[in-house]
Amino acid sequence: MLEEFDYSYFKADLHEWSGTDEFFSAPRWADGIHRVGLPTHHMDLLFKNDVLGSNQDYILVTFNGAVSKRGERKPPFFSGMNLGRELDGPFVAVADTSLALSPDLNIGWYAGYQDGQFQDAILQALRTIAERTGKHLWLVGGSAGGFAALYYGHLLGDDASVLVWNPQTDFLEYSPPLVRPYLEQAFPQLVATGEPADHPRGWAGALERAGVQHSIMAHVRMGHRPRRMLVLQNWNDWHVEAHLAPLMRAYGASPVRRNLYEAGPEHVFWIRNLGEGHVPPTPAHIGELLGALWAEGGTLRQTVGTLEDLGLTSEKDISAFPFWGQGREAAVARALDWGAGDSGSLCPVVHGIPAKSKALMFRYRVRAGEHTVKETSALLGSRLVLSLIPDWSDVEVSVNDGFGNQLFTTTFFREA
Repeated sequence: MLEEFDYSYFKADLHEWSGTDEFFSAPRWADGIHRVGLPTHHMDLLFKNDVLGSNQDYILVTFNGAVSKRGERKPPFFSGMNLGRELDGPFVAVADTSLALSPDLNIGWYAGYQDGQFQDAILQALRTIAERTGKHLWLVGGSAGGFAALYYGHLLGDDASVLVWNPQTDFLEYSPPLVRPYLEQAFPQLVATGEPADHPRGWAGALERAGVQHSIMAHVRMGHRPRRMLVLQNWNDWHVEAHLAPLMRAYGASPVRRNLYEAGPEHVFWIRNLGEGHVPPTPAHIGELLGALWAEGGTLRQTVGTLEDLGLTSEKDISAFPFWGQGREAAVARALDWGAGDSGSLCPVVHGIPAKSKALMFRYRVRAGEHTVKETSALLGSRLVLSLIPDWSDVEVSVNDGFGNQLFTTTFFREA
């Protein structure tokens, strides 16, 4: 049972279609909200600025992340209206209907619900829009909306490009207190099987058997690619290790500079200082980026480089940013000063990189003979005080870069 929908908030005409066949074959798609019937529930799309008739080359398609103040609002939820007005071109906002399953749900990753065929319906809709208009789709979103943009962008291939920020790449690896309520509401029969483990990861097999895609990684490994892709990632967000790094590894990305990585000139990963934690870029920044990306000439990589070189988006100090160390293990080993000595402690530092930065991470396993007596993780410049562990015999240290790649291990033995 879905929550009641309130379309009046958007002050737009409501067009209702019995199903996807009727909607896809309609001679005209007027501006307004299109409510398209599905075998279970429906799909909501907001069209602006004459999607079929516009003479512009691109269509902006937006997906929303977590909905703020969810208890005060009713579905549907559309994002990007201000961006659409600013860019003044054809615009499609996609609502996540699954959020109507409960007034307590504020995030759903556009993954749908039991027997809903929701993911396939959205893919069909976007593919049909691209085919009928002959225009290129730019899929845009952050966080959970970033997951959706990446997912559909990889399946649409050359018909779409993607701009995302702080995206999830596997929503089962997101915060369990947010993932679990969604799965319980959207897939009650799956929950009733008793399969899931304590962590939402336990639902992976059941979701996959039900045809629900919780990760984009399989499509990446199969070689699916959007035409162009720019991934913006805040430097101190926990998504760097959990979501960005697996995507970069799957793409085979390589560093251009400390905060910029590429997998070819049209697929770029850009580390930015957007604030503290899981924060998005400003709407003005997103509009500026899209305007630059839509301008004639140059690769995506060249566009990003030009923006940095002009000082429009450059960082004053990137020394604390995550460091990609694969292929540079020996240099990291030489640069590390462990600060070991009479103090009975380890305090790894690297000249020129500030303490407590995200550049490198260390995982310690302290042993007393054959027994592990302490396991802990720490950032660069954090001190492990061994004198407080009287029986320790040796410490095994795993040195990881800021993306979670293990570079090497080393062991320190207690002096007799």
